[in-house]
Amino acid sequence: MTMDIATLAHLSEREQVLIARAASHVLADDAAGDSRFRKGVTDLDAARLIHRIERGALIVPSATGRSWHEVPRGPHMPPLTRVIEECLRLGLVERLSVETAPAIWRTQLQAAPVHIRTTPGAVLCGKHSRAPGKRLRALRDATLADCAACVHLHG
Repeated sequence: MTMDIATLAHLSEREQVLIARAASHVLADDAAGDSRFRKGVTDLDAARLIHRIERGALIVPSATGRSWHEVPRGPHMPPLTRVIEECLRLGLVERLSVETAPAIWRTQLQAAPVHIRTTPGAVLCGKHSRAPGKRLRALRDATLADCAACVHLHG
């Protein structure tokens, strides 16, 4: 997944950071089968979802729990649900429970943390080595990481 350098130059620094973080999950084409996307989902689909979440989109499960939608509620979007389920399976996004009022909780999505990559397949904190069938979000640029353990070790 590449982007034209001239295109990036016209974007704000914040947007360039968000794009780099959104694509931090991409694996080599020869990556293990269990960590590959299924159901027609692509690296770009996942990057778009992560980018939306990191830009502040609120994505919640439907009342039945069988699909996901963005708030404010738009049309039902089965492709969004398929992408979310794959990203959940691979560990690229996580469910987060947020207390919105006393004893009232909302489930929503958050992007998994970005680690500091040391070598292909390894991250600085070591605690979060890639489990079979999972992916990590990892970048060499420590300024883009938000894994607390990696940031602490980087000092």
